[in-house]
Parts: sequence; C-alpha cells; structure tokens
Amino acid sequence: MRIAFLGPPGAGKGTQVDLVSREYGVSVLSTGDAFRAMMKREDKLAERVRSYVEKGELVPDEVVFEIVKEFVDNKDSFILDGYPRNLRQAELLDDFLEGKGLALTGVVNILLDEDEIVKRLTGRLVCPQCGRVYNIYYSPPREDKLCDDCGVPLERRIDDEDDVIRQRIKVYHREMKPVVDFYQRKGLLFNVDGAGDIHEVFERIKKVLDGK
Repeated sequence: MRIAFLGPPGAGKGTQVDLVSREYGVSVLSTGDAFRAMMKREDKLAERVRSYVEKGELVPDEVVFEIVKEFVDNKDSFILDGYPRNLRQAELLDDFLEGKGLALTGVVNILLDEDEIVKRLTGRLVCPQCGRVYNIYYSPPREDKLCDDCGVPLERRIDDEDDVIRQRIKVYHREMKPVVDFYQRKGLLFNVDGAGDIHEVFERIKKVLDGK
C-alpha cells in the first residue's frame, strides 16, 4: 500500500489518515509534522530547510521532496498526508518511485461540500490550555464553551472565520486541480464522499483500499 491522501481543509483528511494507518499498520508521513521535527535536527538537510524557514521563504519543492524521499525510501508501504501539494511535487514523487520500479497504488481524494466545510470549521473551538478540539455542532463540550478537561473558556482559531475559510478552499482547489488531473490521468484517483460521521467515511475509504 502506497497511498497519498488529498482533501480540502476541514474535510477530515487527517482523521481518516490516522484511522487507515492504525487499521492497516502502515506508517504515515505528515509534511507538517516532518517540518516540525526537521527544526530540531542537526544535519545537512535540516540546515537547508532552516535556511529558508528562518528567512520566511517558501521551501522549494526539491527540498521538500528530500524530506519525503527520506521517508519513503526503502519502504514497501506508506501513507502520505499533505503531499503532494502541487504538480511539481507530484512529478518528483512519480519519477522517484518509477526509478525504483514502484508507483503509488492509489490516491484518495476526500470530497466535501464547501458549506459543510465552513460549518465544520466555524463550529470548531479549541482549549488554549490542553489543545483539545470541540465542535459546537458535532462534538460540543458538556458546558457551554468550557473545556471538559480543564474548565477554561474555549477559543476559536483566527483562521476559522467564514470568509477566511472560503478563501482557503478556493486556493486549495486552484492549486490542487493540476494534481487531481495528474492522478486522474494515471487511473490512480479515487474520490470519496467526506459527508457523514467519521466511521461512515472510513468505511467508504476501506472499500476503496480493500478493492485495490
């Protein structure tokens, strides 16, 4: 199993990746987690990444791919969460795997209506003390806007406002359309309906993966 997961913010991609990883015993590379870990390392690749981050510059696709390559090299199975993010990254991954006589076995593309994404994200509240995440529509706290564990007032993230979310969704679809088309042409793309509860979506994804 060599799978990449795509999906707009709020579609539940991270949750589903975690469930798939545990169900099938496959390790996950989250590029966000990988970057945070890289900041604590002391080697040449970490130095290259920091040289861009510390200057507030975008890390080039080729450098990002070095992190991905380090993870996928010598692995028969893996899940990529948050990669590729653009066509160039998809091409770099494809060329690397092809050079090893491999390829992705599938790309799971989670789809969700924009209004539902907005509802999910605008309803999100976070505990500033323990980091626990709630949702006023789907998983509210026992007491109004207070953390069940800490009892402190919950907060809304700055980027969870309606207009900000809709702009993020537009940017995502604009940047990811070439990636989606790339995998569609290769016959690797599997669209999965992200509506419903977590377990309903997971069962849909399992049907895709078990059919491969």
